[in-house]
Amino acid sequence: MFCPKCTSKYCVKAGFVQQKQRYKCNNCNLHFIDPAQKEQGMPIELKKKAIAAVKAGTSIRQTARNIGISHVSVLKWLKQDS
Repeated sequence: MFCPKCTSKYCVKAGFVQQKQRYKCNNCNLHFIDPAQKEQGMPIELKKKAIAAVKAGTSIRQTARNIGISHVSVLKWLKQDS
């Protein structure tokens, strides 16, 4: 484990945050979570599927219901796509 700020290898475990291991750098005192554990959001394939469904003529709300997500998420993805 290397510190993302100073690239020091002197890092120790420092508890958990939202069920993810937290680390502390003994060199620069930075607290951080392993970048591999930071994955957030919906999978890209799901976003592409939703955008394609809306562009094919399905309503935003119906698409959201079919996928099981919020219609607001579909709206955000459409704005990011264009």
